[in-house]
Amino acid sequence: MDTTQYLEKADSKDRVKADLSADISKIGVYGIAISAGLIGCWATVCLVAGIVTNGGPVELVKSLFRAIIGS
Repeated sequence: MDTTQYLEKADSKDRVKADLSADISKIGVYGIAISAGLIGCWATVCLVAGIVTNGGPVELVKSLFRAIIGS
């Protein structure tokens, strides 16, 4: 009887460790997803600001090529 109780206790400890590991992984995935969403929003805002500043998307592309070529 004592060995059965010991095995049940060990199994529950392993289950708690596995659950904790899964929860930490979920937090990490959510953190990365939120960061990616914020970076995407910032990139969109920057693109829109560049379009507005240059007077339209065509002018933005022309400015990009001028900056690359150096003229």
